[in-house]
Amino acid sequence: MSPTKIEPEEVEGEIIGSTDYFFVKVGEAVPLKSSDFNFEVETLPSQAIAISERFRLTFVAHSCGFFVVRTKDLIDSANEFKEKRNGSPVQQLSLVDVSIGRIRSLTLSTDNLTLAAVTSLSGDIRFYSVESFLNKEVKQSFSCSLDDSALVKDMRWITTQKNSYIVLSNTGKLYHGEIGFPLKQVMDNVDAEFGT
Repeated sequence: MSPTKIEPEEVEGEIIGSTDYFFVKVGEAVPLKSSDFNFEVETLPSQAIAISERFRLTFVAHSCGFFVVRTKDLIDSANEFKEKRNGSPVQQLSLVDVSIGRIRSLTLSTDNLTLAAVTSLSGDIRFYSVESFLNKEVKQSFSCSLDDSALVKDMRWITTQKNSYIVLSNTGKLYHGEIGFPLKQVMDNVDAEFGT
């Protein structure tokens, strides 16, 4: 069965990207799955949600990967839970369920075209085409790994360079990367916490 192509919604006016969000509770909490489900406290993702304004998609980490869901569907379900005490969990709303193991963080590139998924139990970072999720496809465009047995402590996109990012390992090494190229170590003995 071939994937169904879904066209992005047409919207009037100019979309202005922002990293400043103000969340207002629009309904009740939406469960991840229909069955009872909890993250283990020791393995909670540091960044479990990423939101693409450009494609109106929300990426939500779960215990074995992440869900991709239309933001509007998520809001509608939250309202259903509030008004009718019954709605759909994220799993049922999802366009795609990407199973890659436990997620440490989900981050979108500054142009909203690429999603980076950092896994918890390895030093792997996997990059996906955001637009492919609209077609219910999973297109991993690139992946990279840290040296040795190091884990990714944090990963951030650089806003001044397209498709460029920095990675901090749990061993104190700082790396610079670009999509399609191997990571380059730029510093040792870094002890830092990235701000949000």
